[in-house]
Amino acid sequence: MKRLGLLLMPVLLVASMLSFEQKIYRGIFDALYPHKSVRVWVDDSLKRRFFEKLGPRIELVDDRKKADLLILFFTKDDKSGKPVVVGRHALLQRYKERCVVGFYWKKGRPHLIFCRPNLRRFGLPVPEAYDKYMVDRL
Repeated sequence: MKRLGLLLMPVLLVASMLSFEQKIYRGIFDALYPHKSVRVWVDDSLKRRFFEKLGPRIELVDDRKKADLLILFFTKDDKSGKPVVVGRHALLQRYKERCVVGFYWKKGRPHLIFCRPNLRRFGLPVPEAYDKYMVDRL
């Protein structure tokens, strides 16, 4: 019985982290686009499946030109000019002029950053609920 518990523990931890991550992303989308659905392009096929489960207000598109928001985990050379949510710390500096939100895991803990100047530049609301995660520069 102890062995079964030890085998199930990592599975349960990963499942709870995924549901936590989904809640964070859903909160981000609701804060940035409170009254409309959002078209999203994701550069990671595995994460794309994850975003498909976030609800009816998030529409995944295949062409980044049709997206309102890009979610990047790997792409280092996007020149579309669209607002970006980065999923890795290493991409924050690469997209410092367009990154509106950074949400990534570091040392097993989630890190969330909203960039106030970029939110204003793209005409997105500055969510008061996330004020403690707001930064003025990356």
